[in-house]
Amino acid sequence: VYLTSDSSDADVHNYRIIADNGDVTLNAVNGNIDLEGSYVEAHGSANLTGYGEVYLDNNSIYADTGDINISSEGIFFQDLIDKVGIDIENSTLYAYDGGVSINANGNVYLYDNDIEADSGNLDINSYQSTIDIEDTYLHASGDVNIASSDTLTLGDNVLMLGGFSLDTIEADGAVYLESYRGDVD
Repeated sequence: VYLTSDSSDADVHNYRIIADNGDVTLNAVNGNIDLEGSYVEAHGSANLTGYGEVYLDNNSIYADTGDINISSEGIFFQDLIDKVGIDIENSTLYAYDGGVSINANGNVYLYDNDIEADSGNLDINSYQSTIDIEDTYLHASGDVNIASSDTLTLGDNVLMLGGFSLDTIEADGAVYLESYRGDVD
């Protein structure tokens, strides 16, 4: 299943997108991706690429035999690079036989998610801005790699919850946390 928007945003709300024998690809060539309340299942890989912001809320995305790849190129919004990026909330991303890759040229914000790579690595990268992960479960059968060009924040709500975080990072391999120009909080 290949869905593309060549000239504007790709807004997909409350859909079931299923590829029984292949990949699911959603591209917004000249805009943003807004995927809300949807169920996406690919027999192969699930690929979402926005050249602006990628916003996912209340979705279930499954890749049976491939990877889940989510990217925000940010190339049309260079002056807003600290605002444009990837925002994933209240969602499940599960790669049964592959890895998960979340890459943005802007901010990455993850809130209240379950993100799992059952046969590979889980990579989260912000090449030009910050990463903020709250109330999210991350798991990989390989490594978990989180790299931010600026501040990397994990569990921002710890004080509100009486000193404990709802964040969990599990890896059968190693866990790497890195901030190139900022702090790891």
